[in-house]
Amino acid sequence: MKALVFTDTHHHMPSIKKIAHKIKTNKPEILLCCGDFTIFMNGHDKFLEWLNKFNIPTYIIHGNHEDEDIIEEACKTLKNIEFIHNQILELDNLLLMGYGGDGFSIEDPNFKPIAKKFGNIIKKHKEKIKVILLHQPPHKSGIDLIYGDHAGNKTTKRFIDKYKLDYVFAGHLHENNGLDFTIKGVKFINPGPEGMIFDFK
Repeated sequence: MKALVFTDTHHHMPSIKKIAHKIKTNKPEILLCCGDFTIFMNGHDKFLEWLNKFNIPTYIIHGNHEDEDIIEEACKTLKNIEFIHNQILELDNLLLMGYGGDGFSIEDPNFKPIAKKFGNIIKKHKEKIKVILLHQPPHKSGIDLIYGDHAGNKTTKRFIDKYKLDYVFAGHLHENNGLDFTIKGVKFINPGPEGMIFDFK
C-alpha cells in the first residue's frame, strides 16, 4: 500500500503545494497526517476540505496546535477523512494506529490504556505491518533529538519497543523534518511538511 505521510504544514503554502504535486505524481492510495496542519486552529476547515477534494482515504491525528474535539467533529462531515486519534485500523496489509496531541510530555499516563487496547489487537495480527502516527516523537528515537537532548515521550517508546512496531511517524520538532532512523528494526521517521512517499509491502 502506497502512502504519502506529512506533518506540521502550519499553512506553509510552498509545502502544501509540494504535497499536492506528490499526490498527483505518485498517486498514493492513502494520505497520513501527524498533526499541526494549522496555526492554532486558524483555517482548519479549509485545509481539511482541501485534503478531502483529492478523493483519497486520509487518516489524521491532531497536533498541539489543534483542538481534538473540533477536528474530530469536522472530519465526520468529510467523506474521505478519518480522525484516528486513539484508534487502530486494519487497512489491507497494515495495522494503522493513531495517537495525537501533546508534544511536550516525557511520560503520558493517558496513553497507557490506549497502548493496552492497541496491544491486544496487535497480538491477533502479527503478520501485518504495524504503523503508528504520533505527534510527539518517542524518546531516544533520533527524531526527538534537539539541541543535544532527547525531548521525546518515554511512554510511547516503551509501547513501540514492546510490540516491535515497523514504522513510527511523528513530527512536532521542525528541526528534524525529513529525518529517519532505524533502531532495533523500527523505522522512526519525521516526514516533514512536504511529505514523503512510502510503499508498505
